[in-house]
Amino acid sequence: MDSMTARSKGGAIARMRHVVRDMVVVSLVTIVLTLGYIGSSTQESTASDSQNIWFLETFGGRKLTPRAACSIESACRHNDDYTVHLLSTGNISSLSCPYHRVLSTIPNFRSALLNASTELAGTPLSRLHAKGGNPHRSLYFAVRLSDFLRYAVIWKYGGIYLDTDVIVLRPLNGIRNSIVYEVDGGRMSNGVLFFTKNHPVLGAIMDLCSRRNTCGPQLLSALGYDEVLSRRVNFLSSQTFLRFPFSQWRDLFDPKKTEEVLKAVNGSHGVHFWNTLNLRTVVMTRSGCAMDVLARAHCPLVYRLASSEGYL
Repeated sequence: MDSMTARSKGGAIARMRHVVRDMVVVSLVTIVLTLGYIGSSTQESTASDSQNIWFLETFGGRKLTPRAACSIESACRHNDDYTVHLLSTGNISSLSCPYHRVLSTIPNFRSALLNASTELAGTPLSRLHAKGGNPHRSLYFAVRLSDFLRYAVIWKYGGIYLDTDVIVLRPLNGIRNSIVYEVDGGRMSNGVLFFTKNHPVLGAIMDLCSRRNTCGPQLLSALGYDEVLSRRVNFLSSQTFLRFPFSQWRDLFDPKKTEEVLKAVNGSHGVHFWNTLNLRTVVMTRSGCAMDVLARAHCPLVYRLASSEGYL
């Protein structure tokens, strides 16, 4: 392919991305105006109603990985004025999971069975979960279900949603109605969400999800281009949780990069470790990589148990 053809193809792809983005923005605005999410009679909660941190496990397993348990412990330790919830479709419990037993010794930790139908009931996403709906036919059903449920749970109860590959480094109180840039000025992440109960933007997003059969980060990314919706949401810098983008995920597991990583995240509220990319990466305890060092500092109970097995 010559350079002119490559530039032409690249330009076409860029234009298509803009078209898709604009379509999403128009769809969101239409939903907001038609269904009246902004300025509706639905009451948003106060900050006191949103002292919850939510972790979801939708793959049906009976055990937590040490890294997921570390994320949960770090959230508990730095936010003792919050109740930290683990909701799991596999009903993870202390009977089957040693890491759950460790977490259960922390006063502000709670866990419960996650019933997807119950949590999605009363939201625009409920029909998608009905038997035979499109998500059930997807190879990535558990991932899609997680996308649906994070919005539904936060909309119903309020609080903070965190992916189970985020280690929390400091208290999260004071952050409300916010989403985080994956890349500043561009793509948003749906792995960290701060919203009060019944927030109208979440209602609009769920309705658009139900129409498009997907709830990925693209929908959140469109918010930054919409004047109506963007006024209802705070956009946090990637420095807060995603200082290292997916293209640099290996730095978090490289002992040679530890000093650089720790310096870079010194002012962050948390660190996202990109579980979807590092599933095959074995982290030995005491290896000295950033993941190891941060886990030892921010989830010491889980780290102690992981050390007996030799890896995180």
